[in-house]
Order: sequence, then structure tokens, then C-alpha cells
Amino acid sequence: MPGKPTNSILLFAFLRRQRHYDRKLYVVVIVCMAVQLLLTLIKAEATPFLLYGMFSEKQVVTDTITSVSIRINNKPLAFYNMALREQQLLETTAGNYVQMKDNNNTDLLRTKIESRYPLIYNAGIYPWLSHRIYNTGEDQLLFKSWLKQKCLNVANAKQALVHIVRTSYLLARPSLEPTVIRHEIVEVL
Repeated sequence: MPGKPTNSILLFAFLRRQRHYDRKLYVVVIVCMAVQLLLTLIKAEATPFLLYGMFSEKQVVTDTITSVSIRINNKPLAFYNMALREQQLLETTAGNYVQMKDNNNTDLLRTKIESRYPLIYNAGIYPWLSHRIYNTGEDQLLFKSWLKQKCLNVANAKQALVHIVRTSYLLARPSLEPTVIRHEIVEVL
């Protein structure tokens, strides 16, 4: 187009055009951009204004990894030919249970929120809200009975011995195979 600079930034061109055609939408876009900028500057992590820290934390480089698995009658879940999503559900929830148990029976989410987000922790609604979003000791008991029943269904048995097992592996550089360095039964159901 003659008379118009060709190197104008697309965002500014969009905003100029939006202001001309629809002032209400222009104001909404400007307000959203301002809120995003403000939340980014104060490092608040709230949707829909997303920050990197909402989804990840710094990964510590280590030569060991730990996994949590479930064994029914001393056989891994994979032995029972169950759907992958159900196996992942059981092992993920068992992993969350183990983390909570390792954290002095306090939900890991509670620990993170109370240490990283003082704005949420100091809010007046927090005591009311905390009872609804965190797992408690009573929830742990309910989880154990739920997991036992789920595993009995998977094994198609009336009685079964269910173990939640934590295994630690050492990743040595020359070898591609991890070496088991610790194998412990965390819970017997």
C-alpha cells in the first residue's frame, strides 16, 4: 500500500484497526494485555494469564530415578492385561499417595501453595477453600480401601495381597540399563 510503512508491527496495526472498527473489543483487548503485563511483572500465576512456572519447576539433575508401582499377588499390574489408562490411573494415584505419606501426611499441593503463593495463603477465603481442595488423613484411608477394591476388580478376585512398591534406580553413564539400588514396599493392603 502506498503511503503506509511496510515495517509496522502487526500488533500495533491490529490495535489501530480494531480501535477504528470496534471500540468495545479494542478496550477488552487492551485491558487483557494490561492485566497480563501486570500479572507477569508481579509474577502472579493465575489463569488465563499463564506463566512458565505454572507448569514446570527446575529439574534437578540426578543419577537416580524413583518409580512407584502396584503389585497384586506379587504380580505387576501389566500382568492383568488391563487398559493402559486404568493402569496409569492406579499408579499415578498411588504415587500421589506415597508423596503425601512422605510429606508427613500433608498434601503436597498444600505445601507448595503455602510456601510459594502468599497471596492465596493469606486470602480470607483460603481456610474455607483449603478443606475442599486438599487431601487429608481421612482421604488417605478412603484411598486405601478404594485402591484395594479396584485392584481386586482388576485381578478378578475376592481376596488379594496388594503392595505399593517404590523402586529406586541408579543411572550409570557407561550402561544404558538402570541398576536397582532400592526396592521397598511402602504399603500393604
